[in-house]
Amino acid sequence: MEFSGLLVVMMKMKETLFILALILNANFLFSQMGPHIPNYLDKEIYNSLDEALENSNEVIKLDLSSDSIFIFDERIYELKNLKWLNLSMNKLLELPDDFGNKMINLEVLIIYGNELTELPNSLKNLSKLISLDIALNNLVYLPKEIGNLQELKELKVNANKLEELPESIGNLKKLYYLDIIGNNISRFPESLSACESIVTIKASSNKIYSLPKEIGSLKELTWLYLDGNKIQELPSSFVNLSQLYYLSLNKNLLSHLPVKFGALENIRGLSIEENSLTDLPESFFDFKFFSDLHLKDNFFNKQTIERIKLTYQGIPIYLD
Repeated sequence: MEFSGLLVVMMKMKETLFILALILNANFLFSQMGPHIPNYLDKEIYNSLDEALENSNEVIKLDLSSDSIFIFDERIYELKNLKWLNLSMNKLLELPDDFGNKMINLEVLIIYGNELTELPNSLKNLSKLISLDIALNNLVYLPKEIGNLQELKELKVNANKLEELPESIGNLKKLYYLDIIGNNISRFPESLSACESIVTIKASSNKIYSLPKEIGSLKELTWLYLDGNKIQELPSSFVNLSQLYYLSLNKNLLSHLPVKFGALENIRGLSIEENSLTDLPESFFDFKFFSDLHLKDNFFNKQTIERIKLTYQGIPIYLD
């Protein structure tokens, strides 16, 4: 083949690879965007409760964020059609005991950045709730009644003081996105394996030492962040996470990976820095489509390091 012909073939290959990369990145971004959470962009947003009460039957969205609110104003209950409520970045210490009984049409509740220490049990009556953001509070536990929120797709409870998740979380069959970063959780409940729709789990900066034995049953799990925990071993079922696309396990206590780790054939990004790995299973060298590989600050010998570099040459590898 003449040089010019070879050049054309190479250019076409490069174009094909570029298009493939765009498709993969689009899929990546789509999976991170999460489920469809209603934002009611076509509805007027009210920033004043007094103004909202003048049009109480029409109010769908109420935003009272950053309003220096200390006590929940129960006049909000008069907004019978309210579906989207933002009370974030205030100074609320509690929600009324009957909150869930009065706000039954709520679909989105945003209440991050307050000083809540607990949630009312009546929360269980928010049967239409799709998204709950209670990050940046002082919650020590979640009520077991949270498992009654059958429509819940998104749960953000990062930066609290949780020590555990209730077993009832396994009842959330539509849960898509779970963020518990920055708590004091030491283990996941085994029931988490029943959250069959979950795509993203963010659980970094906790005290987690083990994962559910049947975590491999989470067939939709795509993004998994477990940095900064105390995990020493991955359960054998872990290799059954067939849709896992990105895995981050930095700053744990792993000394080895499962023998069949290479069965995670959809992984594109892998980060296992600052662990205690000394070797890698043979199956680790079977991956085909890494986009980046982070393995710094482990205890690999020179032979293993050279094999990693040789096997995955051409992609960003972080070993030193």
